[in-house]
Amino acid sequence: SFATSFDGVFERWSQRAKNAYRRIDGLDQVKAEQVDYTAKKTMNLHGRNTLMTARELVKVDGEQIHVG
Repeated sequence: SFATSFDGVFERWSQRAKNAYRRIDGLDQVKAEQVDYTAKKTMNLHGRNTLMTARELVKVDGEQIHVG
């Protein structure tokens, strides 16, 4: 299906799928009070430039940490 736009306002919205794929050709932006992503195995974050900023605390915890 194809739609030129979709707008909605929800108190709660849930989805459940075995696999989910998404491709965004422009900007993908989330503004939230809290964001929580959990992966049972591997989480990858790739970009030409990757920036992480915190006002108070940045914590990196792992059995091995490789930088560079």
